[in-house]
Amino acid sequence: SQNSTHQSSSRSSETTSRQDDLASLISGNHLSKYYDDEIILDSMDTMKAKLITLQKQLEHTTSILHDSEANVSRLLEENKLLKTGIRREELNEKREGLNLEYLKNVLLTFLKSRDDRAQLLPVISTLLSLTPEEARSLQRYHLSDVPFADGWFPRWQ
Repeated sequence: SQNSTHQSSSRSSETTSRQDDLASLISGNHLSKYYDDEIILDSMDTMKAKLITLQKQLEHTTSILHDSEANVSRLLEENKLLKTGIRREELNEKREGLNLEYLKNVLLTFLKSRDDRAQLLPVISTLLSLTPEEARSLQRYHLSDVPFADGWFPRWQ
């Protein structure tokens, strides 16, 4: 008898539970939760797609940035070379008006007289329109000069 009471009570609670589930379905609570889950899943898929698109855009933009940086570096180097070429041409134009007779006399004096060389270095630098680097190089060479036995230049044999 107790067993039958337990079964009847169990059936009664199953029926009540089914009725509650049915009432929930009818009222839309269960469907509402289902649709909310679907909306969330759709939203997550949309967000994943947007994230992938943004990652691709970032990769593309990064690639463009690297290309642009390489281009800027190349253009800066080209600019430097062009400026050097312009300076060289300007110096060549200055040298065109050079009095060759005067230059010849200065060079002969420079080569013949060891005593006057230090004073003639700035004159030669000016006459030849040497760059500061070329003038320093000439000065360093002059200071480190060790004469040969037959004079400043070796004898050609």
